[in-house]
Amino acid sequence: MSRIITKISSFSKISAVMVCVALIGYVGYLVVAHYRGQVALQESQRRQLIQEFDRRASAAGYFFSAQTNALKELADAREIAIYFENQALGMSLEYGLNASLAAIQELLDKFAQKNSLGRHPVYSRVLLLSPDGHPLALSGARDGPGDKTDWSRFVRRDARKYFLTDTHRGGARIIISLPCIFKERLIGQIIGIMPLSLVYTHFVGNQEGSPEVVALTMDERYLFLPPEQRLPPPLQTTPPHLTPGVLTPLKIAGKPYGELLATKTDIGGTPLSIINFIPAGKFDIDHPRRILIATAVMAMAILTGMVLVFILNTRNAILKTRLEEASLREREAEEVNRTLERRVQEEIKKRREKELIILHNEKLASIGQLAAGVAHEINNPMGFITSNLQTLTGYFSAMGSFIQAQRTALEQTAPAELNQQLAATEEKLDIPYILEDGADLVVESLDGAKRVARIVRDLRSFSRIDAPEYEEADLTTCLVNALNIVAEELSHVATVIKELTPLPPISCHPGELNQVFMNLLRNAGQAITPPGTITLKSRHDDKFIFVTVGDDGHGIPDSILDRIYEPFFTTKDVGKGTGLGLSVTRDIVTKHGGEIMVESSNQGTTFTIKLPRNSESMPAKNVENKGGVI
Repeated sequence: MSRIITKISSFSKISAVMVCVALIGYVGYLVVAHYRGQVALQESQRRQLIQEFDRRASAAGYFFSAQTNALKELADAREIAIYFENQALGMSLEYGLNASLAAIQELLDKFAQKNSLGRHPVYSRVLLLSPDGHPLALSGARDGPGDKTDWSRFVRRDARKYFLTDTHRGGARIIISLPCIFKERLIGQIIGIMPLSLVYTHFVGNQEGSPEVVALTMDERYLFLPPEQRLPPPLQTTPPHLTPGVLTPLKIAGKPYGELLATKTDIGGTPLSIINFIPAGKFDIDHPRRILIATAVMAMAILTGMVLVFILNTRNAILKTRLEEASLREREAEEVNRTLERRVQEEIKKRREKELIILHNEKLASIGQLAAGVAHEINNPMGFITSNLQTLTGYFSAMGSFIQAQRTALEQTAPAELNQQLAATEEKLDIPYILEDGADLVVESLDGAKRVARIVRDLRSFSRIDAPEYEEADLTTCLVNALNIVAEELSHVATVIKELTPLPPISCHPGELNQVFMNLLRNAGQAITPPGTITLKSRHDDKFIFVTVGDDGHGIPDSILDRIYEPFFTTKDVGKGTGLGLSVTRDIVTKHGGEIMVESSNQGTTFTIKLPRNSESMPAKNVENKGGVI
């Protein structure tokens, strides 16, 4: 028995040690996985930060490239060439050169006024310098009689562009210098001067409250740093050996500063760079290591404690084995429960995501199928209503014939007194009127049923708005279908005049074009003060089909005419429009290879849709349709 107990005790100890080691290994695996996850997260944050800096530098580079091109066009302007041509001909200031200089001055002023960022002009000055540095013409206000700016220091003797910097009245400026070439020789320079604070604010600077410090540099020296952003004394000069796209740690002596991370991003096409200084605390590199070390120490302490417990409790081996087995089973059960709970939560999350996706897809599909369902449900009862009304027409005719025959027979065979009683009863019940009016009511009901059937047919044409296939369709039919849908809405405000000509069929998406026409018709109706007129026209030539929707409303103001296709832009009251109608309309027309044009005045507005007749300009078929009903 003692041998059995000893074996059980030894087996229990070995098993417990193995379980302990396995648990420690599992904990170590979790810690390492967490460590790797933290490291990957920090690396992802770094990449995002570098991408943000690259985006700012790209935006600034694009801005400087655009301004350089604009100044190049200014340097090649005809007005400047005329001045130097007149000068070459020996013309004096009194006999023409002054007029040429006035034209150049006007050109520079217009150029300076046209270029702006937000509400601020890009250039504080634009100058035309002679080869000796004398300003021939300049835009912007002069500094007064005391203006002693030495413009000759901006003159360059070669035909290249230059980026220069200086300070003026305490403010840093950047100068773009481009040559003026006349008959293959350098005759002067165009100088564009812009404040660095404007460039910094729009392209480089951070949002308020950001701990990052961003500086604009050139040739390894700071050009611009806002007063509210300060750098520690060791960084009063730009740090050397900064690699673009890499966060370089900088150790700053002194408690208030500690460690910073710096990265340099070059602005393409210019000698300018952006240096970003970030507190190292934003990327706590040692944090995952501390977790790893603390957990390892904890695991070693647990292992040591268990070994000591095993040594001190050898006499209670069986009880200890049982307790350890129970404890192990409990831990395993808890682990299994946690694993199962985690899996259940993951499965529930996945199912919820799938349900949301399915619900979203069903909502999108139901928008396109709603009209089809309504049309189908109405169409079935309308079939037997129409059939019954037609049958009832025959019944009324048969009843009228029967009553007439009965009346004739009674007049010939029945006593006069009985005929008089029947005639009085017939007159009292108003039988002739009932027969005549009943037949008219049936005819009117049949006409109404036909109108309902036509509306159902038009609704069914709209139910195909989400169909991905393109097909041959007649735009006149699409236009009439759209008009039928909004006819009741338009009947209260306008008279619709149709000047439609037969159109050749084209390959298109009829449901989407129905939506285009319906949007234009509704907009026309909403723009009219009753009573008004809406005119629909269609025509075609050898290459294109034209559909025109015009109204005699109040028109679109010139100030907003360029914005009517912007998404969510609307002039309607809150709750009466989303601002997506014309945006979606233009997208659909463009998708069909066409274009939409608008003409507006205070006498009304006319929209013209131009679509190609052939399929070469059309998009490929079976393209996924992401449009919707608005």
